[in-house]
Amino acid sequence: MVPKASHIEAADFVENLVVSPSVPEAILNHLAMLLINVILSAETSLKERQLLSMIQQRHPQVVQKVTQEIIEEDDDKKDAVEELIISLSTTQAVSASTKDAASLDLIVSSTHADVNVRAIAVKKLIASLPREVESDDFVCSTLFHPCLP
Repeated sequence: MVPKASHIEAADFVENLVVSPSVPEAILNHLAMLLINVILSAETSLKERQLLSMIQQRHPQVVQKVTQEIIEEDDDKKDAVEELIISLSTTQAVSASTKDAASLDLIVSSTHADVNVRAIAVKKLIASLPREVESDDFVCSTLFHPCLP
């Protein structure tokens, strides 16, 4: 007879599994898929996000592969998956307005070590720029506020 593990013991086991250097990639793929689906379904706790963040830090290729599979299966989830990846790469502990915090998260994420995170952040930064640039003064004031001669 095997005693049931508590949620805390199970979470500790999974955490130890993720940090293990010899964990099979198939297990990490399955775990990442489960965690992402739980997080995207809004039935999540901080622990799921922490575990997914650990997988992303130690095995970024696994998270990249799984997120690409999710997006290929359902393109409607693309924005949510990209937002999740960005949120894992930032602390989101900025006490500024939501817009300022989101912009700061994108800027921080654009320098992330994981190429997938960087690509998503840069795409979102470019998309946030004004569509039409009216003059060089506008570009100068936007990029180098205040503009130097």
